[in-house]
Amino acid sequence: MSRVDGHAWCENKDGEVVFDPSFKEYKFIKMVNKLEGENQYEIVPELSGKVMACIKIHIKDFKKNNKMSFENIMKMFLKYPKFNCCFLNAYAYKFANPEVKLMVGKMGWKKKNSGEIFWEYG
Repeated sequence: MSRVDGHAWCENKDGEVVFDPSFKEYKFIKMVNKLEGENQYEIVPELSGKVMACIKIHIKDFKKNNKMSFENIMKMFLKYPKFNCCFLNAYAYKFANPEVKLMVGKMGWKKKNSGEIFWEYG
């Protein structure tokens, strides 16, 4: 299965991030790369098609390998978001909250010494 270098999150109609789970691994990534602060985002519209194709493949494989319905897969990812599964995590949130927008692009943090953004994803 091909991988897509990017990140997915959900925003409300005002452009505020309403869903992007934080994981303990982020603390390690920030420490190793000397990063600080809140998540930084950049929308990359041309990733949308690739991300949706990736989501469809993951759901198809998950249904086949785990004998779960689409609805139960969405419930599982909503209740138990998984590290390195941001596409499915965000898609599950969007499925449960149709009024939000599924966003795709880059996510990272600012470098401590320069303030330049280090894009960990995307």
